[in-house]
Amino acid sequence: MEKFRGIHAGKRAFIACNGPSLNDTPVEKLKHDIVFGLNRGFLRKGLPITYLVVVNDLVERQFSDEMRNYASKHCKAFFTNNIGGANCHRMLWTPDNPKFTGDPTKPMWQGHTVTFAAMQLAYFMGVKTLYLIGCDHSFTNEGSVRKKGERGRLALHDDPNHFSPDYYGKGVRWDAYEPGAVERAYLLATKAYRKVGRKIWNASATTRLPESVIPRIDFDTIEFRSG
Repeated sequence: MEKFRGIHAGKRAFIACNGPSLNDTPVEKLKHDIVFGLNRGFLRKGLPITYLVVVNDLVERQFSDEMRNYASKHCKAFFTNNIGGANCHRMLWTPDNPKFTGDPTKPMWQGHTVTFAAMQLAYFMGVKTLYLIGCDHSFTNEGSVRKKGERGRLALHDDPNHFSPDYYGKGVRWDAYEPGAVERAYLLATKAYRKVGRKIWNASATTRLPESVIPRIDFDTIEFRSG
């Protein structure tokens, strides 16, 4: 992990969250940028991913072959478990230390969302300005069940919470989203970036994330390289 420290010092990057609004974002504009994809974000056609980040063991357990194969051909990937494979790296985590560490060479807190992990990785890499896209911050448990003694929820129908109905489609197990806990983690990240003169912006096309947690910016006001 040490080789990634400061690798993008002073640069900007994007975290592509996986909400439905990612379909309303012209992701092809990101081809010259640093992009953190999350979990099965590579299912979004046209999304260029520089780094794939995965922290949920349910996701790793069900899709590790798919993610390992994608990473071997297209990007570098970071996982919580040692799943092996080319371009795959393991991060260390702690479940009971709720703070923004920003240093994956040491155990970090997951913050109830893979986005928080990507924020810490970007910080470690020296990213100065970080934009979120597809961060709808809106989940429903509709179409899923949770049985006593079983981990996570079981999807019974197409996924209504992500950009693709197949993301956590029928038969997939997933952990419920906790908006309040996620907001507390995001606020830790916002403060950590601000403390060292960096910024996090929410450039999602649609979002319920309060601006008091991460300030909003219109995606269309961001300048991109052409060609």
